Amino acid sequence: MKKVVLILLVIPLYLAAADHDMDGVSDDRDQCRNTPFWAVVNSRGCTVKRIHPHKR
Repeated sequence: MKKVVLILLVIPLYLAAADHDMDGVSDDRDQCRNTPFWAVVNSRGCTVKRIHPHKR
């Protein structure tokens, strides 16, 4: 029989950077906190261009 070792890496929440509007910019650097979901943002988290997934 083979033994399988499962190693779980747990990152404490205080070490993980929060990104509440999910724009890819952590909240501590985000200058525009409520960008729309389909927005393209710059390094400060502000909208550069909006992408509409249903328009082509």
